[in-house]
Amino acid sequence: MKRILIVDDDGDMRALYRYMLGGEAAGYDLRFARDGLQALRMLARKPADLVISDVIMKSMDGMTFVRRLREGGFSAPVLVVSVLKREMLPGARGAKRVYFMEKPVTPHGLRGALRRILAAGR
Repeated sequence: MKRILIVDDDGDMRALYRYMLGGEAAGYDLRFARDGLQALRMLARKPADLVISDVIMKSMDGMTFVRRLREGGFSAPVLVVSVLKREMLPGARGAKRVYFMEKPVTPHGLRGALRRILAAGR
């Protein structure tokens, strides 16, 4: 079972990700964090196979979160989900094992992206 940490400050979005990914029935152990700081603490205790992160969050934006992850030695893939285009995100260029998906996200599109990202990591 693949452990996925979802980082989003919007409770409705966290619930939507749970619905779209299907949790254990789909082979995922889903964990949720309200912001980048909470996610960093969670990952220090229990690493994830993949992280999904929003970009626009109150306490720490998603790209700062990704940079802090990499500085801390976390090398698993990160899927950044945003209404912004990749070119508009500071620090997006050259980020290793960082994938981007524009909102709105569909269940089919999200599940397909996760399958491709996780398969690439083998």
